[in-house]
Amino acid sequence: MFDQRLVFDTIPELFDKWRVKYSQELFDYIVKECGLNSKKRCLEIGPGTGQATDFALETGCDYCAIELGAHLADILKKKYDKFENFQVINADFEMYPFESEQFDLVYSAATIQWINEETAYQKCYSILKDNGYLAMFLMRGDYRSDNPALFEDIQHIYDTYFVSETPYKQKFNYEAGEKYGFHYLGRKDFQGKRNYTADEYIEYIKTHSDHITIKEEYRNPFFNGIHTAILNHGNIAFCGTAAELTDTIGEKYFIHIKTQQGMRTFETDHLEDTLISLLHEWKQKEIHILDMKVDRGTLEQHFIKMAGRKTE
Repeated sequence: MFDQRLVFDTIPELFDKWRVKYSQELFDYIVKECGLNSKKRCLEIGPGTGQATDFALETGCDYCAIELGAHLADILKKKYDKFENFQVINADFEMYPFESEQFDLVYSAATIQWINEETAYQKCYSILKDNGYLAMFLMRGDYRSDNPALFEDIQHIYDTYFVSETPYKQKFNYEAGEKYGFHYLGRKDFQGKRNYTADEYIEYIKTHSDHITIKEEYRNPFFNGIHTAILNHGNIAFCGTAAELTDTIGEKYFIHIKTQQGMRTFETDHLEDTLISLLHEWKQKEIHILDMKVDRGTLEQHFIKMAGRKTE
């Protein structure tokens, strides 16, 4: 049976590129509240590829990470081996035999929700020093943004095509610490906004645990549907005159060439050079051109390519 905790380890490069880093305000708050410095020792549970790692290392603290995914741990090592205060253990937090009372801070960016609640709290308590801190944080998105019509279209795609092999069912209680001996210090929220193009948003949601395991027959209709919805409702990401737009993106041409293999379209800023190159290449390959058409890209086409979507 597949261990769902390893789902992110199946996409290490995609995860590293598109998974969102947490806010600097959050990191500053943790450092200040916990007094994290070069004399302290901390443990990060499930760092992934370092979405919440830099801030701790930069304090000079004795940093240790425990990461279940071997591929994620490899990327982490390549990133941070230059730090003398860095250590990563590729192991299961629930099973690893940590010594008791050795850390001043234990923290986890969302990963802790994948651990049994009782095990997580009890083990964290046992490995913390007296007056040590447990910090847990996660990211929640307001996907309605400021475009309710887009939200409704996306919800329709989810209702129709979102069929995951491993639905998200985590119900970890982040406010249950007092039940296990902790003194609850409270919750703090940090607000932020991110802008995505349609292409970027698709890459981002592909890193969600239940999106990674969408059933194969639904994957293309789902992701293509989301992509199309964003383009249909997306905001224009360029403000200025037509002349300024041309200066920014250049004069685009579209070359449509029909061969025995079908129709192909090429986009270029340099019409003459591209045509000469294509004709020379296809002559060498003995590919016969049946028809050819060249047209200019319109401003509308350029705006669509630059369309974006806002998320919280």
